[in-house]
Amino acid sequence: MRRSEEMLARLPDVPPEFRDEFLDHVSVAAAREEIEACRRCALSDSTSPVPWSGAAGAEFVMVGEAPGATEEARGEPFVGKAGQLLRRTLEEAGIDVRRVVFGNVVCCRPPQNRFDVAEQVGAPEACRPHFVRMLSVSRAWAVALLGRRAQRAVFPQDSGVGARRGQLRWKNGRLYVVSWHPAYVLRNPAAADALRSDLVKLRQAVDGDERRWTGSELGAASWDALGRSTLSSDEREKLEKHFRRYGWVVVWSPVLERRVLIVSTQGVAVPEPWRSDPETVTFTAAEVVKVAAWGAGWLRRVATVKAELGAEVVG
Repeated sequence: MRRSEEMLARLPDVPPEFRDEFLDHVSVAAAREEIEACRRCALSDSTSPVPWSGAAGAEFVMVGEAPGATEEARGEPFVGKAGQLLRRTLEEAGIDVRRVVFGNVVCCRPPQNRFDVAEQVGAPEACRPHFVRMLSVSRAWAVALLGRRAQRAVFPQDSGVGARRGQLRWKNGRLYVVSWHPAYVLRNPAAADALRSDLVKLRQAVDGDERRWTGSELGAASWDALGRSTLSSDEREKLEKHFRRYGWVVVWSPVLERRVLIVSTQGVAVPEPWRSDPETVTFTAAEVVKVAAWGAGWLRRVATVKAELGAEVVG
């Protein structure tokens, strides 16, 4: 029995308030197992795939190009000399590695570390489903693309790392920064400050968002406006814990007689079916607070405009 199946068998013993988090870990384990069993391209004929590492609930993702010899031997990404440099730089940038998922756009080591060989056998395309799935199940939304190949996996139109390095860009609900691969920094030590600066910028974006959007922002007035003032303290704590952890929460509003998706910011990653459910109206936390201050009667009006026109509440 695979580890993900063993974990799933324990689900009935998990307290209800922790089941969502537990299922996230099951999803990550299943995605790792899929990578380990992958035989999508010829690289797997001579080496074993190296799955992504990191826990569900991490906030950051470090994406490289392909595993090296040390990674191949240990079955874990970014553990060789370049990986050690990256981990030191993360610490210098104020990012705890326990908050990070590590992975590569190609999961098998190419012969002699030649990425062009990986391209010749179609490895980047074969590994893309793993790349997409790991981003999804990890729920991390702040991503560093390290090196030209990682960059082009998300921004194929970019001309190179130098032209876009250090720029924060949103795409499909995630925040990306392109920077130098740590292997490049080993060969060019002068680039170390740039890599550190880019990771600091990404960390400031995440931590700044956390300071601004906490469960306390969804205070009693917000719950009253949504018609959920009768929530028990345990129910409210569970909802606000989910909001703090993932940056979104779905609640039923008796006032609107429909579901409301509350997000920390417009760019936060929200899974299906909530992301595109036509029956669910979306508010940012700031909008809920503002509309609650205007009075409960405004909530229906604002929800109607948002559902029909997609308008934001900006003041």
